[in-house]
Amino acid sequence: MQRTKQITASSPRGSRLFRLLAILSVLALIATACAGEATDGEDTTTTAAADDAPTTEAPTETSAPADDGDGEVTLPEPELSTVHFGVSALEFHSFPLHYAAVTGILDKYGITELEETYTEGVTTAIQALAGGQLDVQAGTGSSVISSLTTDTPFLTVATTLSKLTDGFFGGEGITSMEDLRGQPVAISTFGGESHAVVVSALAEAGLTPEDVEIVQIGGQSDRIAAVIGGSVAAAPIDVARRSEMEAEGMTLLLNLADTDQQLPRGGLNVTREFAEANPNTVLILVAATMEAIQLMQEDPQAAAEEHLNWAELDEIESSQAELEVYLEFVNEDLVIGPGPWNTMQEVLAVTAPQVIDVDVSEAYTNEFVEQLDALGFLDQFGITIEE
Repeated sequence: MQRTKQITASSPRGSRLFRLLAILSVLALIATACAGEATDGEDTTTTAAADDAPTTEAPTETSAPADDGDGEVTLPEPELSTVHFGVSALEFHSFPLHYAAVTGILDKYGITELEETYTEGVTTAIQALAGGQLDVQAGTGSSVISSLTTDTPFLTVATTLSKLTDGFFGGEGITSMEDLRGQPVAISTFGGESHAVVVSALAEAGLTPEDVEIVQIGGQSDRIAAVIGGSVAAAPIDVARRSEMEAEGMTLLLNLADTDQQLPRGGLNVTREFAEANPNTVLILVAATMEAIQLMQEDPQAAAEEHLNWAELDEIESSQAELEVYLEFVNEDLVIGPGPWNTMQEVLAVTAPQVIDVDVSEAYTNEFVEQLDALGFLDQFGITIEE
């Protein structure tokens, strides 16, 4: 399934006005479809109205720190005013850029439209990024490392989350990590983040991948169903869902949030070609992501409500619990070091041996954060780059 949303960046989607207009827009689309216009699949397009939303003139280009008169740093004018953004997981590590659009942050810096596309499955998003249908993708580091063996290398320009926040949950009769010897353990895909999480969890418990049977099952909902159904003994599941999982009879075997394990989990990925052609646009995407995280911290209730709407969840408590965990471990400075990338590279090499020869330092850059720091942007929020 693919879902497309076109968001006018200055439109505060959290307002009642936005919701009403969005509903009317969707109803209009349904009416058009019912009138006989054919559509492919389940694509939908929603345009947010901005009648009552404040507008801000795009900043003028500058190459040195500049104050616009109200204490804010002026950023260079972006090369693009419309950005195509891909998401394949409606989780908080993919959320900040969306939040930057609906709260008007992107518009303030000259990006007036964020066209979001959601796909079930990261493979489609990766292909779209490589093919130029997407400008930026919210994703993990595994696809970036793999791209280094192709003619279209990706680049992670900001990392919102590297700390592992998964719990390792066991099913019926599994009460310790030691009970997993010889048992099937679920992952999403070989070489993906969940695979790396399982390897990290086993290592933390003194086990190796050879001590268990690693089984490719699918996304988190599929892994949960597999544990409940008894086809696997354990699986990595977001620890924010601990009470829900325990109500299903599972046991938390290991909370990876209590360990020092890290991976390049949530990041903004672009092609290297896009970054070189549109450096100001990328700089603003990074800045807006950083500012959106600050806004989420200042008003978590508003952020949880918007996430509920964005992810199409039913209960606000679920968004609140996930946001609490995310904000506890979020990378405010968006910087990441080589260690997590080296770990991901080693896991990927299990199924793709060719990646072991790539220079993993080419998969990510902290250059754009460092530019923002030089401009004084981080000082506005009291953020210091962690060494």
